[in-house]
Amino acid sequence: MKIADSLDIKDYVVSFKNLLSNDTCEQLMSWLRTLPESADPWTGWAVSEAAIGHDSNAVTDHRTCHFTMLNAQRAPNFANLNLALTHVNEHYPFQHNSHSITGIQVIRYQAGHKFKEHIDHYSGGLRTLSISILLNDDFTGGGLSFWQGRYVPPGFTQAGDAVVFPSSLAFPHQVEPVTGGERYSVVVWTQ
Repeated sequence: MKIADSLDIKDYVVSFKNLLSNDTCEQLMSWLRTLPESADPWTGWAVSEAAIGHDSNAVTDHRTCHFTMLNAQRAPNFANLNLALTHVNEHYPFQHNSHSITGIQVIRYQAGHKFKEHIDHYSGGLRTLSISILLNDDFTGGGLSFWQGRYVPPGFTQAGDAVVFPSSLAFPHQVEPVTGGERYSVVVWTQ
């Protein structure tokens, strides 16, 4: 484990180019497009909720998107996703012993959908590290940015690219409104 030695907070937001191959992204996308709308994210696309308190979530205008849960029994090429997460675990420079996966979601943002500025760690979601992997790049808008839009991570534009960052209070981030097409991303949290 490397001790955090940088004084520039942006150094903790690390991009991984081509973390997933195009084939893996395409296979996941083909499967995801077959899922129905559902109230249960383990069977299809559920409406996403946002944290409205320490231990409660609700559908709000703060987060407008849909999500589905992933695990080895549900998703094609899950082994490739696990290999990618192992790569992150080995190469993210400030790991902080974050090894246990606390959840894997795919988030679908349709035109007009967004996730306003938020953090990933709260009492209802104890998370240390956040990993966001783009599954497609045929959409407009939907950019990921940090600190009220002041920082856009470089190298996070193509299907298979990933951004890894601490889930803590110091890393507020947002997904800006999608203006065309649909944006799909795998989001993983570790603890």
